[in-house]
Amino acid sequence: MMNPKAQVDGIIEIKKDLKLRVEELQKQNKMIEAYRIEQKVNYDLEQMQEFGFVNGIENYSRYFDNRSPGDPPFTLIDYFEENAKEFGDGKFLTIIDESHMTLPQIKGMYLGDQARKQTLIDYGFRLPSALDNRPLKINEFMDKTKIKIYASATPKETEILLSGNEVIEQLIRPTGLVDSNIELRPTTGQIEDLIVEVIKRKQIGQRVLVTTLTKKMSEALTNYLNDKEKIDQLLKNYFSKKQKVAQAIENGDDFGETTIWQQEELPIDQMEIGKIDPKYFSHLHPSGCIKNAVKTADQIDLEVDMENIQYPKVAYLHSDIDTLDRSDILDDLRRGEYDVLIGINLLREGLDLPEVSLVAILDADKEGFLRSRTSMIQTMGRGARHIEGHSILYADRLTGSMKQAIEETLRRRNIQIKHNLDNGIDPQTIIKPIRDKMIKNRSKDNKKKKKGSGLTPESEKPKVVVQLKKGEQIDLNKINPDEMTPDDKLKLTTKLKRRMGLAVKEMDFELAAIIRDVIKSLE
Repeated sequence: MMNPKAQVDGIIEIKKDLKLRVEELQKQNKMIEAYRIEQKVNYDLEQMQEFGFVNGIENYSRYFDNRSPGDPPFTLIDYFEENAKEFGDGKFLTIIDESHMTLPQIKGMYLGDQARKQTLIDYGFRLPSALDNRPLKINEFMDKTKIKIYASATPKETEILLSGNEVIEQLIRPTGLVDSNIELRPTTGQIEDLIVEVIKRKQIGQRVLVTTLTKKMSEALTNYLNDKEKIDQLLKNYFSKKQKVAQAIENGDDFGETTIWQQEELPIDQMEIGKIDPKYFSHLHPSGCIKNAVKTADQIDLEVDMENIQYPKVAYLHSDIDTLDRSDILDDLRRGEYDVLIGINLLREGLDLPEVSLVAILDADKEGFLRSRTSMIQTMGRGARHIEGHSILYADRLTGSMKQAIEETLRRRNIQIKHNLDNGIDPQTIIKPIRDKMIKNRSKDNKKKKKGSGLTPESEKPKVVVQLKKGEQIDLNKINPDEMTPDDKLKLTTKLKRRMGLAVKEMDFELAAIIRDVIKSLE
């Protein structure tokens, strides 16, 4: 809403600009665009005069803010500035968290907004003044925030230069936890190797994060690792190879004399960019199969219990999943409803998951923004909340980004270890409560309502079996969304929608209604 004087003055200016814009478009022979903008703006003006408001009124904000074309918009930062002038010397402190991500976003907001609105202006949907309803330009933001602290575990050159090359490192954690140690493993057989590491950690109640390169790969890997038969086959292949190596050693083959790296840390300063020397693949020969092999302190001293395999529950997390659902999936990982979370670029800044002891980066040698120095340092950092935090990079080549990320992580780790030794600090895993869900699961609420309400319990409901496709049937009353991964829900929903359409065609509306309700519970 606006006051009468601002309304009258603003409308006069809008009419002037509308007349000029219509003439401009007509000169360019854009008759449709000229007609469109004239109709739209006149309708908006009528709404303003009658109600003092119109949808999209922010596109006319320049007229009512008494700003000139190109002037920066008013933002919350202006309140800080005015408040500081009234109660102090006019200065205030701005802390920019995760500055390596935030500064590019501030710059990108303005450029993205201008690109989108320019298209609307060109086609007669907006007046050119709509461009002044915008985010701040990066230089405007910097001018308004005089005193700044850039906070980042991986600052870029921009922040460092803006800080006059003055960087204050905060590497010591109050809990004494250190950055995770890093291990290199070849990409050949990486899925077999990964599932063994996952099961080892599930056996002792720990969690695992895995990063892939694409959404499709994260979903496919999730489905693969949720298939018990495929896991059985992977384990069979893994232990078959292990037995062959053991047999080779027993037979005195040269293979058994292969040297492997036996120190706790990779000698990254001695390693060259390019193909990785097999001796640095510390796990290359399974435990117990190498003469005089020494285990590092970070290797989990466990074997998979083949008599009682604890199959992992796996979920994926990427940008297609709603924001609130992402938060719930992360909490479910902490609760133990999932053992493994597979992601792409979301398992980075800001995630505190104390239960995660292993971070696995698949295809770490595929150079790009997903495998950049910054990305890998941030991803490996997710394992630094656990006392047994460990990172495995699956790669055949050492890239420049890998080398820099490993060097920096190990540098910080050594400083942290020295501090702990000098001060007699025993690292402690973070204890962090799991917060309640922001939105409770409707299906769980429905179950609670049914108890004591006189409704038929789930276990006593009659079977409603439908055929989804040839050879695949399902009992609709046996479907439990809480026990399904997001990918399983999506696949089942697609099948049920197809079956619901068939039921409608067959005039079986009762069945269609039942399927509809099941679909709602899955969504």
